[in-house]
Amino acid sequence: MSDASGPSLPQLSHKSRWQMRLGFLVVFLGSLCFIRSSANDYLETQATLPFLFKVRQALGLQYSLSPRLKILVYDDSTLAHSGRSDLSISGWENLLTTVAARRPKAIYIDKLFSLATDTGPAEPSAAAVEAVRRIEQIPTNIVTAAFIHANSVRGRSPLNLDSPWYRDLTLVDPATGFSSGAVSAATAYAYGPAPQLAQAFHRAGHVMNGGHGWVKAIYPVREQAAVPHFVFMGSDQIRVGSESIVVDGVGGQSATIPVDSRGRVYVDFRDPKAYQRSSISISYFLSPETVNQAAELINEGDFVLVVPDFYTGHADFTATPLGSMPGAYVHASLLSSLSGGTWLKRADRFDWMLAGLFCVGVLLIFELARRRQMRLTGALLLVWILTVIGMFVLGGVILDLFTPIGAILLSALVGEYFATGLRGQLHLLVDVLQARNRGMQIEIDRASDIAKAFHPQDTPEWDGYEIATLYRPLMPSSGDWYALEHGTASGLRHIILCDIAGHGIQAAIVVSTCKAVLQSMLIADPEAREQPDFVPRYAKLLNATMYAISKGDHVASLVGVTLSTQGDLSCICCGHPPPILIRKGRDSESTFETNFRPTNPIGIAADLEVESVQHKFSAGDRLLLFSDGARLPRGTRRLQLFLGDHWKSPVSEIVRRIGDFRGERAARRERSDRGDHAASTVADDMTVIGIENTQAVSRQKVANSGDV
Repeated sequence: MSDASGPSLPQLSHKSRWQMRLGFLVVFLGSLCFIRSSANDYLETQATLPFLFKVRQALGLQYSLSPRLKILVYDDSTLAHSGRSDLSISGWENLLTTVAARRPKAIYIDKLFSLATDTGPAEPSAAAVEAVRRIEQIPTNIVTAAFIHANSVRGRSPLNLDSPWYRDLTLVDPATGFSSGAVSAATAYAYGPAPQLAQAFHRAGHVMNGGHGWVKAIYPVREQAAVPHFVFMGSDQIRVGSESIVVDGVGGQSATIPVDSRGRVYVDFRDPKAYQRSSISISYFLSPETVNQAAELINEGDFVLVVPDFYTGHADFTATPLGSMPGAYVHASLLSSLSGGTWLKRADRFDWMLAGLFCVGVLLIFELARRRQMRLTGALLLVWILTVIGMFVLGGVILDLFTPIGAILLSALVGEYFATGLRGQLHLLVDVLQARNRGMQIEIDRASDIAKAFHPQDTPEWDGYEIATLYRPLMPSSGDWYALEHGTASGLRHIILCDIAGHGIQAAIVVSTCKAVLQSMLIADPEAREQPDFVPRYAKLLNATMYAISKGDHVASLVGVTLSTQGDLSCICCGHPPPILIRKGRDSESTFETNFRPTNPIGIAADLEVESVQHKFSAGDRLLLFSDGARLPRGTRRLQLFLGDHWKSPVSEIVRRIGDFRGERAARRERSDRGDHAASTVADDMTVIGIENTQAVSRQKVANSGDV
């Protein structure tokens, strides 16, 4: 007897087993070396982070910008308003005084200040000195930018690093992580505001951008001195822990910022449009007519980021996992995380453990499962990829994606090399699978073409009735089908809606049976449409046919309605959601009737008991038939509540709204009802048929024409 899983692999000798285990050990040690390599950093910044950010963005689970963050930008409108590329020191004093009056937590200005002017007229030194004096009196913490350079810059004074903000810090050792005391660093130079402005602006932090998703938390400048990042300088105190930086005085409490072993903070970027929506043009603060309204946008305790040089041609762009963005958005993202408490964390201390774990996992696969190695290895890869995505999307934790994947693949290759000499057969197997896949795809395409012949008919036009239909299959081979039949002599209208259990080709085959039974019935008895029991007869014939063919393996639900010219409605429900009858002239609480008493589905037994329910279908009444795919998650009752807002709308509008309930507004409503962030999805074929009795309206039109 052959095994369906494929040919078995030969047993390994004792020597080959030890050779394979030695190969796994080499893979594990190589993974440890790769973890700290520049190649791994390159893959993380160029592939892992962009992949994770885009997956989170596609799922709609990224955090929004903190409402406490306000971004003031010197944009093109500000440039046109002021007529110069920067504010004078007096202009900055007016802006900062206006903003500080709203009592924000801190004001961050991404700028290296000096008293030099641009193309505008030179300001008298006395006015500049007075403006600086008034800035010094602003009680709000004002943080400006500093940059680090390996060499001294001629004509510019370095930043004074004698402040406790720069000296009383535990520095970051690139080799060992956070040490217990200060470590030596290569001599570098830090430059901030001009010395004349040093007292005006409270602190300066570095704005050096690491690029591709991270910044350095603390930048060593020389022994016993370092410059923290710009964003952290608005707090009351900075304390360095073993794996984090703690800043005190953020919203009245401490904030813990996770830092990896190399002193890097990962930036939680948002959608670029979110930054634009949170930006306020500085031009509004320069005009007396709008300054008060602009100031009211800033609340007490907000974090205010001021971005000069944001006009066209001067914005500083940087590479991010979401593409190229202005460099100021890096600071905005960090400030949003600081005020909202949401940070990304790099779990790099577990990388070596993960590499070893997956090597052992692949080793066990080749030791214990001879026939399914590739399948289990692929499952292990999938589990790891989903784990990385889940940890990032749900927990904000960044795991090493490629090291474990590389360890798994290399381990699989080692095991494959020592476990079998059938690599040529592996290529042959791939060719066979590809050929089977192509053949299967051809069969699926053919089945889809055949299934199109059994799609529902076009919506007819019936005098005295308005009909609206919605047919939205989940895939080309649908499991929903309906028919609209009209008895010419009797005036009877018949509506049949079938919902097949299952999807795809299997459901399409049953749909073909539904349509074939109907056509056979009409061929055998052309006058069947003229009989009031047309729908029950069809249901019983379809049930007998399906049961004879499949003995209960294929099941369908059915709802059928017959409308008479006298306004009578007869309905049967065979395992199908009952239709909804909307009465005219009643309020939304009492307008729905669903008492149609469903019976057994079609195809589960040789005999089918059918019970018809009678109702009046008066002028202005509406009847709604629908398959399972049209119901909201809480069932028919939830659909009634949904229709309660639109029951007075035309029947075509009602059907359209039901079809659109999976859209953005309904998805947001469902997320609110469930209390989670999962967007709703359509997982079933969806069919909706609405019919309204318009006979009274038609008679009124005839009467009016007669009067004329």
